[in-house]
Amino acid sequence: MHSLPRLIVTLVVLLLLATSAAAVPSQDLCVVGCTPYVDQSKPFHGMEKFRALAADMATSDCAIIVHLGDTKPGKTMGCNATTMTTAVHILAQEGAPILLYAPGDNEINDCHRLQSNPHDQYPTEFVKASDARQFLVQDLQLNSGFDVTGNVPVISHNRLNQVDNPATCNDQGQDCQATYSCDFDKYIAMEDYAVATLEVIGSHWYLDDERNAGYTDQDLVDPLKDRLAMYVNAKDCALDWIEYSAEQANATDKRALFFMLHASFYDKYGSRPLGSGSIGEYYSPDVLRNFTVAWKDPVRRPYRPLFRKFEQIALRYPNLQFQIVHSDAHRWFQTRFNPYLNNHGNAKQVQSHHNMMIHQTEGASRALTTYTRFSVNPLKFQPISTQEEWSPSAFDIEPKGHAWIPYQP
Repeated sequence: MHSLPRLIVTLVVLLLLATSAAAVPSQDLCVVGCTPYVDQSKPFHGMEKFRALAADMATSDCAIIVHLGDTKPGKTMGCNATTMTTAVHILAQEGAPILLYAPGDNEINDCHRLQSNPHDQYPTEFVKASDARQFLVQDLQLNSGFDVTGNVPVISHNRLNQVDNPATCNDQGQDCQATYSCDFDKYIAMEDYAVATLEVIGSHWYLDDERNAGYTDQDLVDPLKDRLAMYVNAKDCALDWIEYSAEQANATDKRALFFMLHASFYDKYGSRPLGSGSIGEYYSPDVLRNFTVAWKDPVRRPYRPLFRKFEQIALRYPNLQFQIVHSDAHRWFQTRFNPYLNNHGNAKQVQSHHNMMIHQTEGASRALTTYTRFSVNPLKFQPISTQEEWSPSAFDIEPKGHAWIPYQP
């Protein structure tokens, strides 16, 4: 006699639970990088694909969207107010709920490459890396205390660095110091994870000497001696922000922490920092060490301090799952960061298979039609799941498929 009322109550409870579950907003993190490398004035060369991709990400339960830098081609398109940030603004225009950006070398470090190309319809406005960097900070309002959409508060790295530059101090009569700040370092927390952005760019993190790679006047238009201060600032900011972000995530019981940066800073196995074999003459390993010999830890490889800092926090916080996410090399790639850490270091304490992973997202052509999606489930043994998602609407736009037309001046 009482079975029907009980059945009704059970059904009502189940319905309420289902409704409640459906109302929980998505926590997924979605990432693109090294895109778009197309003519921004010609929609069907690939720009409309990128816009469709941005719209799909915004409407497919991506709680945070991140662009990992290289917002334009580095060798064929000049650095100006149109080319450098259009891609990021499109992500905002298409409805990104939270939008973050980590800078790439194409829009900062490599701007000297096209300082005098009369055939380029996108003439270069910013030749010096320092000028390009300052434009990005201003245009994307990175000092506002909000994400790039301007709607969501983020924690910013409010640190002003008076950087001693050994390269200029060695020049008689030169001012030793340059003033920079940690403009690109942001931190935002979701329910189960947090995201931190870092200024870690390619081309050897500002120090690439390309005079023997066809850019013979690089030192004339963007003096190489000024680059060391930019590297020191970005390095010091990154190391400090990694420490801060890990402390914050641990103190607030997050299960995972994502570090968003641009550069491929490690060897192909993820076991050691990238070497300096292609860095050129000005900051070759021996010369760089001579510049920094007065430091407590002289530098020979620009990325080594970063690599060591990631090692340190992986060992210090075995309860956290760290995910380093970058672009730069244009291929989908996932590996363990320095496998030795969890095989021999803190293996007994790590709550997952390996607590520091590296993911490299797609770039170039397929970055117009695909993106990386991360989901976090704190109850799982391996709490981060990684998926390459595609945008059917972007795929269907001409040129159809993953095809595109690379920009050529």
